[in-house]
Amino acid sequence: MKFAMLPGKRLQNYLWFQRDPLDFLVSSRSVGDVVSIYDNDRRPTFIVHHPEAVQQILVTKEKSFVKGRASGILKRTVGEGVLTSEGQAHERQKRAMMPAFAKQNLEDYADTVSALTREMVKGWKPGETRSISRDMMLLTLRIICQTMLGLNLQREADKIGESVEACIRYSAARIYSPLPIPLALPIRSNREYKAARRILYKFANEHQRGQAPLLHQLLQGAFPQENIRDQIITILIAGHETTANLLGWVFDLIARHPQVGESLHQELRGLGDEPLSYEHLPQLPYAQAVILETLRMYPPAWAILRENVEPVELSGHRIDGHGSYIISPYAMHRDPQVFPEPDKFNPLRFYEREGEWPRFAYLPFGAGPRACIGSQYAMMEATLILAGVWQRGRLTLPDPAVRAVPEPSVSLRIKGGLNMNWNTSCP
Repeated sequence: MKFAMLPGKRLQNYLWFQRDPLDFLVSSRSVGDVVSIYDNDRRPTFIVHHPEAVQQILVTKEKSFVKGRASGILKRTVGEGVLTSEGQAHERQKRAMMPAFAKQNLEDYADTVSALTREMVKGWKPGETRSISRDMMLLTLRIICQTMLGLNLQREADKIGESVEACIRYSAARIYSPLPIPLALPIRSNREYKAARRILYKFANEHQRGQAPLLHQLLQGAFPQENIRDQIITILIAGHETTANLLGWVFDLIARHPQVGESLHQELRGLGDEPLSYEHLPQLPYAQAVILETLRMYPPAWAILRENVEPVELSGHRIDGHGSYIISPYAMHRDPQVFPEPDKFNPLRFYEREGEWPRFAYLPFGAGPRACIGSQYAMMEATLILAGVWQRGRLTLPDPAVRAVPEPSVSLRIKGGLNMNWNTSCP
């Protein structure tokens, strides 16, 4: 494993990262397996590309690491939820919440996903241009509220969705800001953020009772009211925004690769127009391959951040200082030694998977104890939404010459959103 120093002046590299973090991370892969970008014994910073080092940070030596500063900023919104808590608190929360993602519950959730997707598509008019980014955000928000909270979100959907977006915008700006900006400062961004957070707090406090699987587990675990609020907000944000952004990339990529859309159509043809359910997932291997390949090219979790809290050794390299580590699935998934022609959208690499790539080289949901607890839920949801839309018609781009540009926020989204045309006539 090669440890190397990133060439160039520190200020130039910092400005490069601020201007285009994805290009910066991908480019650093050619320098080494673990790249030092700030050579300071007390506060070193590394970009980690090698699967072996990733495994050590996320799995075998994970107790030596915490999420650090980024998690502290997210805590302003989600508090001590399962996304941001550490140590025993995180273990207890995760253990309490896991039954909500058990297979028998996923089967019920799938029916909700299918029904709400059909309801959404039924409201689309042939030939109209839709904001797919907005449609997917509202759909996944309604799905997460119905499945996890037992709440049929209707009139509140726009207000809650806008509040979630405002909190994400605020958090992303603060995480990658070189200077800490106190929340107490009376500036516009802080005022807007606080207003959005109040709406989410009110929503979470008002919906803490019910028999939906997640609420049932939290109430049964005797968690305090404030912690239940934190978990609800965590699920609201992490459980819908990431999947919505993923689906935007899915529909954009399919529209740019008509042969993929045709293969998907062929797979769905045998299912007719019947409502999809959990039992249909084994009959949708190509749809799942499309999702997995999109996760490779545009993983919502484009960067995983860690800090060591004690001296640690990575593959023989000792780090005594309080180091920061950037693991970028976006960059790792573009390693041509692992994924030939990495910039080519090719679902067949998952559909016809003949060989295995190195463990920890593909990280769409993270890895280890801090891996996404809803990964199976997310795969089920994204697959059934894709199939449910494609059962009823096609989405095409108004102008294919306009490229979708990745915007690395808290999760990886399409800059400016995605508009598409809805067509019900199938080839």
